[in-house]
Amino acid sequence: MVARANPDGHTLLVTTPNAITVAPFMVKTDYTLKQFAPVGGLGSSSQVVAVQPNSEFKTMQQLLDKAKSKSGAVTIGHSGLGTTNHIALLRLEQATGARFTAVPFKGSGPAITALLGGQIDAIIDQVTSSSANIKAGKFQGLAVFSDQRDRFLPEVPTLAEAGVGDFTSMTQSGLVAPAGTPAPIIDELNKALNEALKAEPVLNRLHNSGSIALAITPQQWQDILTAEWETAKTLHDQGKLAAE
Repeated sequence: MVARANPDGHTLLVTTPNAITVAPFMVKTDYTLKQFAPVGGLGSSSQVVAVQPNSEFKTMQQLLDKAKSKSGAVTIGHSGLGTTNHIALLRLEQATGARFTAVPFKGSGPAITALLGGQIDAIIDQVTSSSANIKAGKFQGLAVFSDQRDRFLPEVPTLAEAGVGDFTSMTQSGLVAPAGTPAPIIDELNKALNEALKAEPVLNRLHNSGSIALAITPQQWQDILTAEWETAKTLHDQGKLAAE
């Protein structure tokens, strides 16, 4: 366990924020965010809401209108409880007043299969895993959750364009070390990480997966983690985030 490892810079964890910020509010863990030191970012991908091409919902606003006028009438799948997609859906409900029937799956794959089979009305997913179906015409993207149109799905509008202002959500990943790792070691690791993120093979690998490089400072990564922790705590205190 990285949280209990010797803080010498030799043991690191590649993680999304949810694993160390949301999980402690859902299940019993022997770690909290304070037991990790931020090193830097790796990649970032937008989220997208998609439906079948023959769906009654042709725009994001139509989907939201139905979910607001008839609570629970719209079924929307996501990749599992506590995932970035799940948190984004809860935040979207708070921001818009819409109420969906959320259907958690064990990963994006089963959720995508369910939408392909018409078992659910929509899916909230990473661009990384749904863009291929959108580009192939098997899904219709209604909105991406980034502040600008996603470079991999430029034809899909943002939530802001769909009338949902001041709302963004990204799936990010990065490196953390055990708390107490000396600052000079953290700085050296961050420098090496950000240099690696400039390398063409790394950029190509990220691009092929639908992600962009997230070259940031340790403090910027800490700010992201702290914001995710505070969001999870608020949702937990409201009774909206719990294991089922």
